[in-house]
Amino acid sequence: MNNLSMAVELSLRRSDRMSVVLTVTRLVLRVSSFLLLITLPGQAQTPAPDQKTISLEELQQMALQNNPTFAQATAKRSRLKPKRKNKSCG
Repeated sequence: MNNLSMAVELSLRRSDRMSVVLTVTRLVLRVSSFLLLITLPGQAQTPAPDQKTISLEELQQMALQNNPTFAQATAKRSRLKPKRKNKSCG
């Protein structure tokens, strides 16, 4: 056998081995992904038992109370608001 035919034969053997390794690797990854997808949905969808539900109004009130920009705007508005004098008719 000459060197070229020997090199081609070795190359074919390597590619056959690599093909087997790739096939086995893909199979293992697919099976493990499948098992992972089967087991996760049951655990992730259960809510915590002590979790309190917040209404939209409560959430908006919390946002306004904790918003520094809103507090600054309110303070500025109260500073700029002209003082009204009560005129009594008499």
